[in-house]
Amino acid sequence: MPTASNLRLGMMLAWLLCSGLATAQLQDPCLTRSIHVFVGNQKKALDRLGPDNFSAEVNKQSIKVVSVEPNIAPRRFLILLDISESMRTARSVDRVLYAAQEAITALPPESSCSVTMFDEQIEAKMSCSSNPSSLKVLLSSFKPKRKTAIFDTLKTSVDSLKDPSSDDVILLITDGIDNASKHKVGEMRRIILKTGVRLFALTFYNRDPDELRYGVADMDDLGSLNGNNFVAGDRDFPNDLPGFSDFMYTQMLYMTRAYRLTIKLSAPLQNDQYWKLKLKGLPPDLKKSASDLLYPQKLSGCQ
Repeated sequence: MPTASNLRLGMMLAWLLCSGLATAQLQDPCLTRSIHVFVGNQKKALDRLGPDNFSAEVNKQSIKVVSVEPNIAPRRFLILLDISESMRTARSVDRVLYAAQEAITALPPESSCSVTMFDEQIEAKMSCSSNPSSLKVLLSSFKPKRKTAIFDTLKTSVDSLKDPSSDDVILLITDGIDNASKHKVGEMRRIILKTGVRLFALTFYNRDPDELRYGVADMDDLGSLNGNNFVAGDRDFPNDLPGFSDFMYTQMLYMTRAYRLTIKLSAPLQNDQYWKLKLKGLPPDLKKSASDLLYPQKLSGCQ
Protein backbone atom coordinates (compact mmCIF):
# COMPACT_ATOMS: atom_id res chain seq x y z
CA MET A 1 0.00 0.00 0.00
CA PRO A 2 1.51 3.37 -1.03
CA THR A 3 2.48 5.70 1.77
CA ALA A 4 1.54 9.36 1.96
CA SER A 5 5.09 10.38 1.12
CA ASN A 6 5.06 8.15 -1.97
CA LEU A 7 1.78 9.69 -3.11
CA ARG A 8 3.18 13.20 -2.68
CA LEU A 9 6.29 12.20 -4.62
CA GLY A 10 4.17 10.74 -7.41
CA MET A 11 2.04 13.88 -7.63
CA MET A 12 5.14 16.06 -7.72
CA LEU A 13 6.66 13.98 -10.52
CA ALA A 14 3.40 14.14 -12.49
CA TRP A 15 3.28 17.94 -12.05
CA LEU A 16 6.87 18.30 -13.19
CA LEU A 17 6.21 16.12 -16.23
CA CYS A 18 3.12 18.09 -17.23
CA SER A 19 4.90 21.39 -16.60
CA GLY A 20 7.85 20.26 -18.70
CA LEU A 21 5.60 19.20 -21.56
CA ALA A 22 3.76 22.53 -21.48
CA THR A 23 7.05 24.46 -21.53
CA ALA A 24 8.36 22.35 -24.40
CA GLN A 25 5.17 23.01 -26.37
CA LEU A 26 5.42 26.73 -25.76
CA GLN A 27 9.02 26.75 -26.99
CA ASP A 28 8.36 24.50 -30.01
CA PRO A 29 8.93 26.76 -33.08
CA CYS A 30 6.43 24.69 -35.05
CA LEU A 31 3.66 25.53 -32.59
CA THR A 32 4.72 28.86 -31.11
CA ARG A 33 5.41 31.76 -33.49
CA SER A 34 6.43 35.39 -33.18
CA ILE A 35 4.42 37.56 -35.58
CA HIS A 36 4.66 41.31 -36.20
CA VAL A 37 1.37 43.10 -36.75
CA PHE A 38 0.63 46.77 -37.39
CA VAL A 39 -2.64 48.20 -36.06
CA GLY A 40 -3.52 51.85 -36.60
CA ASN A 41 -3.89 54.22 -39.50
CA GLN A 42 -1.71 56.40 -41.73
CA LYS A 43 -1.06 58.87 -38.92
CA LYS A 44 -0.49 56.76 -35.82
CA ALA A 45 -0.11 53.26 -34.41
CA LEU A 46 -2.38 51.93 -31.68
CA ASP A 47 -0.49 50.73 -28.62
CA ARG A 48 -3.18 49.79 -26.06
CA LEU A 49 -4.27 46.39 -27.33
CA GLY A 50 -3.91 43.06 -25.54
CA PRO A 51 -4.31 39.36 -26.40
CA ASP A 52 -8.10 39.59 -25.95
CA ASN A 53 -8.27 42.11 -28.82
CA PHE A 54 -7.08 39.59 -31.42
CA SER A 55 -8.63 36.42 -32.81
CA ALA A 56 -6.81 34.14 -35.25
CA GLU A 57 -7.36 30.90 -37.11
CA VAL A 58 -5.72 28.64 -39.69
CA ASN A 59 -7.50 25.83 -41.53
CA LYS A 60 -10.59 26.69 -39.46
CA GLN A 61 -8.62 25.86 -36.30
CA SER A 62 -8.36 28.54 -33.61
CA ILE A 63 -4.92 30.01 -32.87
CA LYS A 64 -4.21 31.17 -29.32
CA VAL A 65 -2.72 34.67 -28.94
CA VAL A 66 -0.41 34.15 -25.97
CA SER A 67 1.02 37.65 -25.57
CA VAL A 68 1.08 41.08 -27.22
CA GLU A 69 3.94 43.61 -27.07
CA PRO A 70 3.42 47.09 -28.60
CA ASN A 71 5.85 49.41 -30.39
CA ILE A 72 8.48 46.82 -31.28
CA ALA A 73 11.33 48.54 -33.12
CA PRO A 74 13.32 46.50 -35.65
CA ARG A 75 16.40 44.81 -34.22
CA ARG A 76 18.20 45.34 -37.53
CA PHE A 77 17.09 47.56 -40.42
CA LEU A 78 18.65 46.97 -43.84
CA ILE A 79 18.12 49.46 -46.67
CA LEU A 80 18.85 48.04 -50.13
CA LEU A 81 19.23 50.71 -52.84
CA ASP A 82 18.96 49.73 -56.50
CA ILE A 83 21.48 51.99 -58.31
CA SER A 84 21.25 50.35 -61.75
CA GLU A 85 20.86 52.37 -64.93
CA SER A 86 17.05 52.21 -64.96
CA MET A 87 17.00 53.88 -61.53
CA ARG A 88 19.29 56.74 -62.54
CA THR A 89 16.78 59.17 -64.04
CA ALA A 90 16.94 62.53 -62.28
CA ARG A 91 13.51 62.06 -60.66
CA SER A 92 14.25 58.53 -59.47
CA VAL A 93 17.64 59.37 -57.97
CA ASP A 94 16.22 62.27 -55.98
CA ARG A 95 13.35 60.15 -54.72
CA VAL A 96 15.52 57.15 -53.89
CA LEU A 97 17.97 59.25 -51.87
CA TYR A 98 15.17 61.15 -50.15
CA ALA A 99 13.35 57.91 -49.30
CA ALA A 100 16.51 56.43 -47.79
CA GLN A 101 17.23 59.56 -45.79
CA GLU A 102 13.64 59.77 -44.51
CA ALA A 103 13.81 56.14 -43.43
CA ILE A 104 17.09 56.68 -41.59
CA THR A 105 15.77 59.80 -39.85
CA ALA A 106 12.59 58.04 -38.68
CA LEU A 107 14.33 54.90 -37.45
CA PRO A 108 14.25 54.33 -33.67
CA PRO A 109 17.70 54.77 -32.05
CA GLU A 110 17.73 51.20 -30.72
CA SER A 111 17.66 49.75 -34.25
CA SER A 112 20.97 49.03 -35.98
CA CYS A 113 20.96 50.10 -39.62
CA SER A 114 22.96 49.75 -42.82
CA VAL A 115 22.61 50.84 -46.47
CA THR A 116 23.60 48.54 -49.33
CA MET A 117 23.89 49.83 -52.92
CA PHE A 118 23.59 47.28 -55.70
CA ASP A 119 23.10 46.78 -59.41
CA GLU A 120 24.23 43.48 -60.96
CA GLN A 121 26.23 43.00 -57.76
CA ILE A 122 26.65 44.65 -54.38
CA GLU A 123 28.71 47.79 -54.97
CA ALA A 124 28.94 49.36 -51.51
CA LYS A 125 27.69 49.14 -47.94
CA MET A 126 27.66 51.86 -45.33
CA SER A 127 26.33 52.54 -41.87
CA CYS A 128 23.23 54.68 -41.47
CA SER A 129 25.14 56.78 -38.94
CA SER A 130 27.20 58.27 -41.78
CA ASN A 131 26.47 61.78 -43.02
CA PRO A 132 23.32 61.62 -45.20
CA SER A 133 25.05 63.64 -47.94
CA SER A 134 27.60 60.84 -48.29
CA LEU A 135 24.87 58.67 -49.81
CA LYS A 136 24.69 60.95 -52.85
CA VAL A 137 28.48 61.23 -53.08
CA LEU A 138 28.85 57.46 -52.94
CA LEU A 139 26.08 56.93 -55.47
CA SER A 140 27.70 59.32 -57.97
CA SER A 141 30.99 57.45 -57.75
CA PHE A 142 29.56 54.40 -59.55
CA LYS A 143 29.05 54.17 -63.29
CA PRO A 144 25.48 52.94 -63.93
CA LYS A 145 25.17 49.32 -65.03
CA ARG A 146 22.25 47.99 -67.01
CA LYS A 147 21.60 44.78 -65.11
CA THR A 148 19.98 44.34 -61.68
CA ALA A 149 20.31 41.40 -59.28
CA ILE A 150 17.53 42.00 -56.76
CA PHE A 151 17.07 38.43 -55.56
CA ASP A 152 20.82 37.76 -55.22
CA THR A 153 21.18 40.91 -53.13
CA LEU A 154 18.20 39.94 -50.98
CA LYS A 155 19.64 36.49 -50.33
CA THR A 156 23.08 37.86 -49.46
CA SER A 157 21.47 40.36 -47.08
CA VAL A 158 19.38 37.74 -45.27
CA ASP A 159 22.39 35.40 -45.10
CA SER A 160 24.41 38.18 -43.46
CA LEU A 161 22.02 38.27 -40.49
CA LYS A 162 22.80 36.09 -37.51
CA ASP A 163 19.61 34.29 -36.47
CA PRO A 164 17.30 36.20 -38.85
CA SER A 165 13.75 36.65 -37.59
CA SER A 166 10.65 38.83 -37.80
CA ASP A 167 12.51 41.35 -35.62
CA ASP A 168 14.56 42.20 -38.73
CA VAL A 169 13.35 44.52 -41.52
CA ILE A 170 14.58 44.97 -45.09
CA LEU A 171 13.52 48.07 -47.02
CA LEU A 172 14.14 47.43 -50.72
CA ILE A 173 14.07 50.49 -52.97
CA THR A 174 13.98 49.45 -56.63
CA ASP A 175 12.04 49.59 -59.91
CA GLY A 176 11.14 45.94 -59.44
CA ILE A 177 12.96 44.49 -62.46
CA ASP A 178 15.47 41.68 -61.85
CA ASN A 179 17.46 40.60 -64.91
CA ALA A 180 20.72 39.29 -63.44
CA SER A 181 20.10 37.09 -60.38
CA LYS A 182 21.13 33.46 -60.11
CA HIS A 183 18.53 33.03 -57.36
CA LYS A 184 14.87 33.22 -58.36
CA VAL A 185 11.74 34.64 -56.79
CA GLY A 186 10.49 31.20 -55.68
CA GLU A 187 13.66 30.58 -53.67
CA MET A 188 13.43 34.00 -52.06
CA ARG A 189 9.79 33.38 -51.23
CA ARG A 190 10.77 30.28 -49.26
CA ILE A 191 13.66 32.07 -47.49
CA ILE A 192 11.58 35.11 -46.51
CA LEU A 193 8.75 32.94 -45.23
CA LYS A 194 11.01 30.55 -43.31
CA THR A 195 13.14 33.21 -41.60
CA GLY A 196 10.27 35.62 -40.92
CA VAL A 197 12.38 38.63 -42.03
CA ARG A 198 10.00 41.44 -42.96
CA LEU A 199 10.51 42.76 -46.49
CA PHE A 200 9.06 46.12 -47.48
CA ALA A 201 9.50 46.98 -51.16
CA LEU A 202 9.27 50.59 -52.30
CA THR A 203 8.90 50.01 -56.03
CA PHE A 204 9.49 53.01 -58.29
CA TYR A 205 8.69 52.71 -61.94
CA ASN A 206 9.51 54.96 -64.86
CA ARG A 207 8.94 52.50 -67.69
CA ASP A 208 5.96 51.14 -69.59
CA PRO A 209 3.55 49.49 -67.07
CA ASP A 210 3.26 46.40 -69.30
CA GLU A 211 7.02 45.90 -69.08
CA LEU A 212 6.92 46.19 -65.32
CA ARG A 213 3.89 44.11 -64.41
CA TYR A 214 5.91 40.96 -63.71
CA GLY A 215 8.58 42.71 -61.67
CA VAL A 216 6.08 44.63 -59.58
CA ALA A 217 4.05 41.43 -59.08
CA ASP A 218 7.19 39.67 -57.77
CA MET A 219 7.84 42.48 -55.28
CA ASP A 220 4.19 42.52 -54.23
CA ASP A 221 4.29 38.75 -53.72
CA LEU A 222 7.46 38.83 -51.62
CA GLY A 223 6.45 41.90 -49.64
CA SER A 224 3.06 40.48 -48.70
CA LEU A 225 4.61 37.41 -47.06
CA ASN A 226 5.99 39.09 -43.94
CA GLY A 227 5.79 42.81 -44.60
CA ASN A 228 4.10 45.14 -47.03
CA ASN A 229 4.58 46.46 -50.55
CA PHE A 230 4.07 49.98 -51.82
CA VAL A 231 4.34 50.96 -55.49
CA ALA A 232 5.20 54.48 -56.61
CA GLY A 233 5.36 55.87 -60.13
CA ASP A 234 5.36 59.17 -61.98
CA ARG A 235 1.57 59.28 -62.03
CA ASP A 236 0.74 58.39 -58.43
CA PHE A 237 3.76 59.37 -56.37
CA PRO A 238 3.73 62.54 -54.24
CA ASN A 239 5.63 65.14 -56.25
CA ASP A 240 6.14 67.68 -53.49
CA LEU A 241 8.50 67.03 -50.59
CA PRO A 242 5.87 67.55 -47.87
CA GLY A 243 3.66 64.96 -49.59
CA PHE A 244 6.60 62.60 -49.96
CA SER A 245 7.54 63.13 -46.33
CA ASP A 246 3.99 62.22 -45.24
CA PHE A 247 4.09 59.15 -47.47
CA MET A 248 7.36 57.93 -45.95
CA TYR A 249 6.14 58.72 -42.43
CA THR A 250 3.26 56.28 -42.95
CA GLN A 251 5.53 53.57 -44.37
CA MET A 252 7.95 53.91 -41.45
CA LEU A 253 5.03 53.57 -39.02
CA TYR A 254 4.26 50.22 -40.62
CA MET A 255 7.89 49.12 -40.32
CA THR A 256 8.84 50.40 -36.87
CA ARG A 257 5.69 50.54 -34.68
CA ALA A 258 4.34 47.01 -34.94
CA TYR A 259 3.01 44.72 -32.24
CA ARG A 260 4.87 41.50 -31.60
CA LEU A 261 2.29 38.76 -31.17
CA THR A 262 3.24 35.42 -29.72
CA ILE A 263 0.79 32.88 -31.10
CA LYS A 264 0.39 29.17 -30.41
CA LEU A 265 -0.98 26.73 -32.97
CA SER A 266 -3.00 23.70 -31.92
CA ALA A 267 -0.98 21.45 -34.27
CA PRO A 268 2.10 21.77 -36.52
CA LEU A 269 1.52 22.96 -40.10
CA GLN A 270 2.72 20.52 -42.73
CA ASN A 271 2.75 23.19 -45.46
CA ASP A 272 2.73 26.96 -45.75
CA GLN A 273 -0.80 28.14 -45.02
CA TYR A 274 -2.86 31.30 -45.34
CA TRP A 275 -4.34 32.38 -42.02
CA LYS A 276 -6.73 35.00 -40.68
CA LEU A 277 -6.20 37.60 -37.98
CA LYS A 278 -8.99 39.88 -36.79
CA LEU A 279 -9.50 42.58 -34.20
CA LYS A 280 -12.22 42.24 -31.60
CA GLY A 281 -13.56 43.96 -28.51
CA LEU A 282 -12.15 47.40 -29.34
CA PRO A 283 -13.71 50.36 -27.52
CA PRO A 284 -15.30 52.92 -29.88
CA ASP A 285 -12.43 55.43 -29.63
CA LEU A 286 -9.88 52.80 -30.71
CA LYS A 287 -12.08 51.22 -33.37
CA LYS A 288 -12.14 54.49 -35.32
CA SER A 289 -8.34 54.59 -35.35
CA ALA A 290 -7.82 50.95 -36.37
CA SER A 291 -8.35 51.25 -40.13
CA ASP A 292 -5.10 49.42 -40.97
CA LEU A 293 -4.37 45.85 -39.89
CA LEU A 294 -1.19 44.60 -41.57
CA TYR A 295 0.15 41.13 -40.89
CA PRO A 296 1.93 38.28 -42.78
CA GLN A 297 -0.34 36.54 -45.27
CA LYS A 298 1.08 33.09 -44.62
CA LEU A 299 2.42 30.95 -41.79
CA SER A 300 5.33 28.71 -42.75
CA GLY A 301 4.99 24.96 -42.57
CA CYS A 302 7.26 22.77 -40.43
CA GLN A 303 9.25 20.59 -42.78
